[in-house]
Amino acid sequence: MVTDQQVRRLFAMQNKYEYQYQMADVAGISSKTAHKYLKNGKLPSQCKIEHTWPTRKDPFVDDWAFVEQLLEDTKATLEAKTIFEYLQRAEPGKYHNGQLRILQRRVKAWKVLYGPAKEVFFSQIYYPGQWACSDFTSMNKLNITIAHQPFEHLLRLLHNTYSVHSRLVGETVKVHLYADKLQIWYAQRHIETLPRLRGENDHCINYRHIIDRLVRKPGSIMSS
Repeated sequence: MVTDQQVRRLFAMQNKYEYQYQMADVAGISSKTAHKYLKNGKLPSQCKIEHTWPTRKDPFVDDWAFVEQLLEDTKATLEAKTIFEYLQRAEPGKYHNGQLRILQRRVKAWKVLYGPAKEVFFSQIYYPGQWACSDFTSMNKLNITIAHQPFEHLLRLLHNTYSVHSRLVGETVKVHLYADKLQIWYAQRHIETLPRLRGENDHCINYRHIIDRLVRKPGSIMSS
């Protein structure tokens, strides 16, 4: 599998070698692969197509509108297992026990995308480094030189802070990073686009992400 690092190295070799096979050797990839990436000028991560389509037929497609209505009427308090057992009783033989996990995934995704807001907790205790978390990445594999001498060093990354809707508390999202924006994905759905912050220790907080809870507990923001 070709990595972004290999292709970046390939691009960096364009002005140093005359033939593509030489650049390919330095990058550690085949000449055919080097030709493909030199032609389109993109990194492997930029060529990936986000998988947003189902790989198999949804067994709950006939009853999903009913399930959604149940979730809305009960404010998403029903568990997927309870709904599944009801469907089994209502239509004997239509659903087998092995399909419970499919419904659980669908119900979980619905609650995150369309359900009620989750509890937002503003901690009153702050720990050193919490608001300025940083990572160090070794740059030695890039073979950077200064005056023809290897320059071994670490790159420090100081994180910026972004907010997403409180329904995503405790969930894992996928972030697509672009030059001017961040795309947030959950359950194979593009759910939000945020402006990319430049610099260090900045923040992009949207109060609409937590307004539902602030309306219920307005004192939480005053004491946070």
